[in-house]
This record gives sequence, structure tokens and C-alpha cells, in this order.
Amino acid sequence: MISNSLIPYKTFNACSIACIPSGFFVHPNNKEGSISQWVYVYYGEGFIECANGKSMHISKDLHGVLHEIPIDDFLNSQLTVTGGSAGFHYIAINPIPTTKRFNAEVITETSQRLIDGFEKETIIFCLEGKIQCNGVDIDTWKFASIENNKTVSLTVPQNSVALLLTKR
Repeated sequence: MISNSLIPYKTFNACSIACIPSGFFVHPNNKEGSISQWVYVYYGEGFIECANGKSMHISKDLHGVLHEIPIDDFLNSQLTVTGGSAGFHYIAINPIPTTKRFNAEVITETSQRLIDGFEKETIIFCLEGKIQCNGVDIDTWKFASIENNKTVSLTVPQNSVALLLTKR
């Protein structure tokens, strides 16, 4: 069984995918807002295979939990996503438009820091638990945009994880 849910936002889509062991699905990877740049793995492992012969192994145990997908290698080519021996669950960040690229940084529990908006699009996305931006709670799979030349105080408490996205 594959479970898939799309969480649409104005400048990106977040897509949550869970897959049973050895389960698979085919994704056309050719529509605006459906092409993944970043994948955050909650548990397990899986494989992304592209019709053009390129492939990628994603895992919580391999290189941490955040993986950048080489969009230009996988663009407009059908993908087959397969769950590993324990299955997996991940959330994909899909930029809109497809030509946009984000830098991404995972900010883990018990962190507090100032985030500057500067002149780029800057987004704080809650991956797990609940985070705070300027004292306002942001729940899992919700986000806050930081306006140009503004600064936000980010607090990531215990058992929470945030993803900082900045436009390249």
C-alpha cells in the first residue's frame, strides 16, 4: 500500500508519502509542483529509479535524513519509487515553479536562533512536533514565510524538527 497526500502552498508543495515494504508506485515527474527537490525521511529506506537509468537510495540511516534530489537529472522522466525491507515514510519539497531551487537545512530539537529574510524567499517549515516563530506556534507540516529584511526568532523545542528553505 502507498499513502500519498499533497500539501499545496503558494511557492512549493509538500508531498507526504508512506510505502509498505517492497511496495512501489510510479510517478510521471512532469507537472508543475510535483517535481521533488528535497526529501526528508521520517523512517525506513527506499529507492527512486528514473526511466533514464539514474537512481537514488534514500534512507534515514544513510547520510542523515535530508536528501537533495538531482532535479535536472530526473526532470520529465517517469520515476519508480520502491520501499525497502521495512518500508518508508518521507515528505518531499517540490518547488513552484519547477525552475526554482531551494537551499535546505534541518534544524533539530532544542535550538534557538535568529533567521534573517534578507532579499531571498525564506521559509521555515515544521517537519515534526511544534516550533515557534516569534513566539507563535507552528504545527507539523505548517510553515512561516520570512519577509525581506525581517528577522524571526526560531525556537525548536525537544522532539521537534524544522526545515529552513532559502531560495538559491
